[in-house]
Formats: sequence, C-alpha cells, structure tokens
Amino acid sequence: GPAPSARHPRQEVEQQLGHAVAHHGADLDHVLELKVPDEEVVQRLLKRAQIEGRADDTEEVIRERMKVYHSETTPISDMARERGLLREIDGTGSMDDVYQRCMDALALPTHTPPRPARPTASA
Repeated sequence: GPAPSARHPRQEVEQQLGHAVAHHGADLDHVLELKVPDEEVVQRLLKRAQIEGRADDTEEVIRERMKVYHSETTPISDMARERGLLREIDGTGSMDDVYQRCMDALALPTHTPPRPARPTASA
C-alpha cells in the first residue's frame, strides 16, 4: 500500500474533503452520518455472513473493521461538527424511515458563513 502520511490525520482529512469538493465542483453544505449502534451492525453483518456463506466474516473480524471505521470517520465527523455541517441520522429501522430522516436533515438550514461564488464554466 501507499507509504503512511507524515501529516497530521486532520490535515489528511481536510485534504481529502477539499479534493472531493473540488472534484465535484460544489461546496459542502451537509455531512450526513448514519448512526447505528455497533452491536446492531455486528449482528447484521453476522447474519449476512451466515446467509451468504461468508466464513471469513467472523465476529472478531467485524469488530476489528468497526474499530477501523470509527478511527477513520471520527476526524471527519468532528471537523464537520465544528463547521456546523454534521447531521447525525438514526440509521436504524426501515430504509424508507432512514431515507426520510436524511431528507428531513437536508432541509435544515446550515450555520456556515456564505462562501464566495465559484466562477461558472463556459461551454
């Protein structure tokens, strides 16, 4: 894999977010984080492993994946929270329920200062 970055993890996160925003040509207005208790995620994944015959997806492997997930996403959530962009969504229940919660969260106003307008690309 790539060599580990000498930068602070926060700088790495800011660079990745900046790249994503620049690549998609839009400012970031919201960050949605679907919150599901770890225990529920573990049980869902164990059930999926059983149904799909995924012998490698043991509880130990899944719990380690959850640790990695939290260590990689917490800095992004923290930065989005500091900027007033984070919307934490209850990710439990039906897909329709979660979708509606996401749409409701996106309708909330953000508390970020206005950004300068981006020049529009000419055709």
